[in-house]
Amino acid sequence: GGPFQQAVSAVSTLNTSWYELGDTAGPYFQKYGFEYRNDDDDGYCTWFVGDDPTYTIYATALHPNGNVDWRRISKEPMSIILNWDFNNWAYIDWASIVSLNHEN
Repeated sequence: GGPFQQAVSAVSTLNTSWYELGDTAGPYFQKYGFEYRNDDDDGYCTWFVGDDPTYTIYATALHPNGNVDWRRISKEPMSIILNWDFNNWAYIDWASIVSLNHEN
């Protein structure tokens, strides 16, 4: 083991018209989802954008590390963390970004 939590991540390219304030008349929206099988040997979690699979992690992906054994896919979903990450490899138009907090 070590001081850090094991994690996986993936990146997908999205159509800019799918955003609430996209560059075309709309707004248009996109569905996101995942398929989950919790078997120790054949388990997997596949993420989807629309009907297209974009990323799959298998139950055997996170190998033992030090004194911590295999990290298998949990028998039940425990939490899903959605991370909005902004990097400096592309221009970010900060003035156009609208907060994710919406008042009803």
